[in-house]
Amino acid sequence: MMSVDVFYAFLTRRYSEKYFSELLKQVPKIFREDITKYIREEDRLTHLIGKILLTNAIKRYNLPLDIEYTCFGRPFIRNYPNTDFNISHSKDLVACVITENTRIGIDVEYKKEIEISDYKMVFTTDEWNSIITSNNPTLSFYENWSKKECIAKAEGIGLNLDFKKIILKGNPICIKNTFWYITDLKISDNYTSFIASDKQLEHVNFHQYFF
Repeated sequence: MMSVDVFYAFLTRRYSEKYFSELLKQVPKIFREDITKYIREEDRLTHLIGKILLTNAIKRYNLPLDIEYTCFGRPFIRNYPNTDFNISHSKDLVACVITENTRIGIDVEYKKEIEISDYKMVFTTDEWNSIITSNNPTLSFYENWSKKECIAKAEGIGLNLDFKKIILKGNPICIKNTFWYITDLKISDNYTSFIASDKQLEHVNFHQYFF
């Protein structure tokens, strides 16, 4: 049975510098160096929680915390090419997905009010018409954006992939001869949350953490 594990947490309060320092001890050195380079407190915190979730996910799979990065900055576990993972965060939600024998990407987006026309250029004409004629254009925008982003992240190149070339037609979606299956996680009514995988998933195991 093809399954994935999703580790997630909501950041519901402010965290003292002392508590942040304690949390930082839960991740390996290679992660600490990445986290502390961020200037904004919110960025440091969301990246820290993401790395804690990843650390716990890797330990659950009994794998070494031996992380390297691709030329696109995507982390992977050295000598374990069949294990894939991905992290996403938006506002107060941080999520990490991990699996074996499947390429995977995750995206979460907080559904805030924005001027969606600013992003028209990343959608095809059919996609854009579908968005603006839907009963809830903002929700439709976020769902379409999140699907495109999780596919781009599963491809391993993130925003370096032209979103307009990710044509959302049916499920699975074919990109560069790879078929991507989209799974709606439905983590929260306030967020869109989707996974893209190159194999159809039969089960998602959720693990919520509290900090």
